[in-house]
Amino acid sequence: MIYDLNRTLIETMIRCAIKKLNDDPERSVRNLVDMALSFSGGESQQSFFEAIQRMLEDESSAYYRLIQDLVANTDGERLVSFGMNIGYNSCMAGVKKIREVGMRDHIKIPWSISLEMSGEDYVRHAQGYHSLIAQGEELGIYTWMLYVPDHPEQVLELIEAFPQCAFIMICSPSDITPALLDEADTIDHLMFVVEYRDNVEEACALLRARKFLYSVCFDGQEEFREEMLHEDQNFFQKTLHEILQELT
Repeated sequence: MIYDLNRTLIETMIRCAIKKLNDDPERSVRNLVDMALSFSGGESQQSFFEAIQRMLEDESSAYYRLIQDLVANTDGERLVSFGMNIGYNSCMAGVKKIREVGMRDHIKIPWSISLEMSGEDYVRHAQGYHSLIAQGEELGIYTWMLYVPDHPEQVLELIEAFPQCAFIMICSPSDITPALLDEADTIDHLMFVVEYRDNVEEACALLRARKFLYSVCFDGQEEFREEMLHEDQNFFQKTLHEILQELT
């Protein structure tokens, strides 16, 4: 991606806002959303940020506490790099390129692509994976979701080779080890997503202690699906409530 003055300005403002989040999270978060709205180009982007603005009008919103916790327990460079790659490179500059190429060539291009690969798959076909992501960048695709069921450390080389992209790596809790995090320590444009299964708490505690950006995902097992669809329960509200209880 060539030098982009808008990106530089936005990144500078975001860095300043993150520094202020611990002192005044409510105002800083609202300022970030206002800034994002001012730079948003399409109707969908504007609608999205307007909805966030309305949500943040409630100063007792639990999201303020979650944001405070995120900033306090995540390395600042990881927040900025991943956030800029997915927010600006992908959702703004990338989407603009996708529209231009799509209109010119009469094709539909996704804004993100999901890949499933083991570490051994990557080693066998490394050149092909590098070529795929390079071609994706040319089309405006900067967000990549990688499901890596084993040996994720072998895929880090691919992620490191494309610093303008945002990579979301889904892996098992058993693969989140100090050795893996040592190898990933200098890769700021990566977010780990840990599958919700045995030992997920230990994996998240390790990621948190090392200040990595991470989240947890459910694998769609039947027992969770039934609970989510049950009309007398709100699974997601309950889960958020449990998370907040842990933070207090």
